[in-house]
Amino acid sequence: MTAHRNSGQRLTLLELQSGEGLRIVNLPNETELSTQLRVLGIREGETVLLLRRALLGGPLHLRTECGVEVALGRSAAAQVSGELAVIAP
Repeated sequence: MTAHRNSGQRLTLLELQSGEGLRIVNLPNETELSTQLRVLGIREGETVLLLRRALLGGPLHLRTECGVEVALGRSAAAQVSGELAVIAP
């Protein structure tokens, strides 16, 4: 059984469940990873949707606000934090 989550709750991308959105608040500070994330459309203030998780510790499948779908490794996802967001269908 999953605990009820509230909009605005602080999480990392890795903690999201399929179908949940995250408004990005923090990226890793000035690293190659933060640059790569920004190029993919994962930036502070943007909202991403977790579409699905790959099995056996594989990457997360995300959709950015502009509709781009990306696969992001779990170690990178653990470094991106934000607030749980409600995404309209």
